Amino acid sequence: MTVVESMEVGSWEDPWDSVPVIGAGVRAAPSRQGRELIPEGTAAEVVVRCNGAGVPREVVHRGGVHHVVEPPVRWYERRKWWESEDRVPRESRISMVDRELWQVQALRGGAAVPCTFRLVRNQVSDQWQLLGVTLG
Repeated sequence: MTVVESMEVGSWEDPWDSVPVIGAGVRAAPSRQGRELIPEGTAAEVVVRCNGAGVPREVVHRGGVHHVVEPPVRWYERRKWWESEDRVPRESRISMVDRELWQVQALRGGAAVPCTFRLVRNQVSDQWQLLGVTLG
């Protein structure tokens, strides 16, 4: 059997603690990247032009045409259908339980950074509504 003696080691200092950090204490300039242009929850009308498959290809917002630069992402979300005034016939294939949401990255002509649009499509009226826009 081997017995190892233990001994207490004094304090140890990290040599990197004394090295100054470049830019420490300097606040970064505010960036427009990731800035919320339209806050979430403030719905606005928007025109969305789609291809033959119903996928957005252009978003017209505040008079400017934004061309989609990345494949849009679509998902469905449950909504409180019992609070809605919308009604559809039983034989309809349209779901009033789910709402169709899209996230689209689109670039306005001459802009360097695309905007991210959060959209919802009304499946009954085929109208689009803007949920929010983020720059970058």
